[in-house]
Amino acid sequence: MSTVFPREKDALAFYGSPGTGHVRIRPPYQLWFGDQKVSSILIHGKCADSALRAMERIAATYSPADIHRLGFDAFAGCFNDRDKRGGTTKSMHAYACAIDWNAGRNPLRADHRTASFARPECRAFLDAWEAEGWVSLGRARDYDWMHVQAARL
Repeated sequence: MSTVFPREKDALAFYGSPGTGHVRIRPPYQLWFGDQKVSSILIHGKCADSALRAMERIAATYSPADIHRLGFDAFAGCFNDRDKRGGTTKSMHAYACAIDWNAGRNPLRADHRTASFARPECRAFLDAWEAEGWVSLGRARDYDWMHVQAARL
């Protein structure tokens, strides 16, 4: 069940002001932020159900050992009220409709040759997000492979 999310330019109208409309979701598998356990993600309510469905699909597709080995449990952030890097418009993180995963192996400037999420064994991870209407910046723009967002480009 894919949701049609707004274009980035319409995020304010759809999600409301940054810092509003948040809920907490409990992922179906253990997440880590460095060496700290993450028990929930603060995310906008309008994309929370789809994020949870994507993670449930990931949990059903990959074993717990593979989730850890491939870094799908390496949470790198969701809500962060900031502008886009190098820009003057709000990041999708400001609306809590973007999640970063495994930043260590998928740095901002990594491309399809260097990002771990570009490897074939990670295809189903990104497919799970896209099946819910989320966009992988790695697949769409070949940079920022860590980033998935509930907003179209």
